[in-house]
Amino acid sequence: MRRESGVAVTRDGAFTYRGRPIENTRVAELFMRGLDVRADGQVTLTVGRFVAYPEVETVARFVRWIHPATRLVTLMDAREARIAHVAYGPDDRFYVWLTDLRGPAVLLREAHQVLAGWLGDQEGDGLGVGSLAAIPRADSSFPTDDAVLGGDRAKA
Repeated sequence: MRRESGVAVTRDGAFTYRGRPIENTRVAELFMRGLDVRADGQVTLTVGRFVAYPEVETVARFVRWIHPATRLVTLMDAREARIAHVAYGPDDRFYVWLTDLRGPAVLLREAHQVLAGWLGDQEGDGLGVGSLAAIPRADSSFPTDDAVLGGDRAKA
């Protein structure tokens, strides 16, 4: 187990090693598949028997694509998951909490545009979107406190 591995995850889902981008796409994909958020909130990166604790700027899950009608998302590691909650952060990004996965995921550009367009065209079809007072961390649970979460909070 390595606490000071030098591996980090940027706010856009890119990996760095000791401050330099990891440019090999196969290594980045391997790392993305190995990211997890443990029950205690610690973000881990597992590759084979090697476990590291990467530095994470914000969240550890990143949404490539969203299918609003089915409320399914495709994550950067190619997994699919269903949306449980949606909130809009103070950094002008959408965050989603997913069923069966710990912590929030941030929508990357293409997914963000799809959701924004769908909310505008369909008025969200009952998808409640709250407003976050702070950018969530990798281990953040969906806030229920009105002081933290405002806006329309209809059930997702």
